[in-house]
Amino acid sequence: MKKWIRNIIMTVMTVMMAVAPVRVAAEYVTVLSIPVTWQKNDLLSEQKYTVTLSAVTPDAPMPQGSVDGVNVVSLEDNSSLALQIQYAAPAEYWYTLTAERKDGKQIASYALHVMVVNGSNGSLEANMTVRQGSKEGVKTDQIVLKDDEPRPSATPSPTPSATPEPSASPAPSVSPEPSTAPSPAPSGTPTPSSSTTSVLTGVTTNVGVWFFLLAASLIVLLIIGIKRKDLKNSNNDNVTK
Repeated sequence: MKKWIRNIIMTVMTVMMAVAPVRVAAEYVTVLSIPVTWQKNDLLSEQKYTVTLSAVTPDAPMPQGSVDGVNVVSLEDNSSLALQIQYAAPAEYWYTLTAERKDGKQIASYALHVMVVNGSNGSLEANMTVRQGSKEGVKTDQIVLKDDEPRPSATPSPTPSATPEPSASPAPSVSPEPSTAPSPAPSGTPTPSSSTTSVLTGVTTNVGVWFFLLAASLIVLLIIGIKRKDLKNSNNDNVTK
């Protein structure tokens, strides 16, 4: 009985001793996130792009899915990417991060320096420095992708020319109608032409008639008187003879 209890105690102690290092190791793990950003208009819509993270330091920790120290990620329609690396011990690491087009042209290159140090309370801290191009490049705060390839100018679609409307045919000239020959005046009494002399009517017309008759009477009386005188003279001559 005592032997059986002793075996149980030994087994429990062995398990505790085996789990303790794992527990301590788990407390000394930190995760570094490497953000990569770009603007939609900074990349050509007709091109495909990939981001490649390569370990310069041998056996450097890498993101999940890496093969032989190389991690390749295709850029999607979103505008950001975060590569995560887990570290379990203090150390110094170098990485390179590049971005390429599908046709092989490189549009970005960065050198990443990661320092993993002991932090407070027995934790780990990972600090990263980013340089453009190489280890001696200029420090920068961000990893930004931009394709400087000149954009093709949009060819304006030709505006269809308006089809000219057929010109209207000139209206045919109207032949002048033959002048109508004047109709002959009817035979008989010719129609008197209109006179501009005012025609007296009414009382004025009667006065003229009476004046005319009076003048005619005087002339007749004068003629009669002359005839009588001549006749008288003729008779006197005959008596004298």
